[in-house]
Amino acid sequence: PHKDLVISPTAPLLECNRKRCPTCRDKCRYYCRQCLVPRGPATPPTLPPLPWTYDVFKHNQERKGKSTALHVKVLCPNESNVWTYPQDVERYTAQADPEKTLVLYPSARAQPISAIDPSSFTHIVVLDGTWYQAHQMARDTPLLQDSRVRHVSFASPPQTKFWRHQQKGGDHLATIEAMWWLVREFMVAHRPSEDYHRYDDLLWYFTFTYQRI
Repeated sequence: PHKDLVISPTAPLLECNRKRCPTCRDKCRYYCRQCLVPRGPATPPTLPPLPWTYDVFKHNQERKGKSTALHVKVLCPNESNVWTYPQDVERYTAQADPEKTLVLYPSARAQPISAIDPSSFTHIVVLDGTWYQAHQMARDTPLLQDSRVRHVSFASPPQTKFWRHQQKGGDHLATIEAMWWLVREFMVAHRPSEDYHRYDDLLWYFTFTYQRI
């Protein structure tokens, strides 16, 4: 969907049929939305380790079937976590280091990733929900209002390829698009000698769904 992507073949996903997850018994096709692990014959591509850990705050009113953010946990299980808002906020706050945490949110104090020392953070919080829900999470989560938690936004976001109606226009990305693009801007700014296409497979499931619609 996005120009110049280098994506592993998605054809194996065509062989997946709906069946029950052997762990939770939920019906799934490509991955289990409860266990967040691949299911079926299609094995996801192996990505290199992400430059940080993504902590997804998923609003409890956002259906898992709509969420593209869950893709990151399936594709990068060692560098991502999914936390349900508001149930998990207190538990997350207890273990978080505000000085090492960023939140991807376009507030007035947000900076581009190029302006942030890459050694100064280890975790990036991503808010998964509608625009209103994301605003609610940013506003009502004390940790995210802590001045030590820096806000990061995009220098030049691409136009979204998300297939659902966008309330805020084409430069408001689907959550997995946003996570992929932030990594790309980071690589261009801080690791220019490395190939940022190594992380394009963050959009592996997204690209497959886009092509099917």
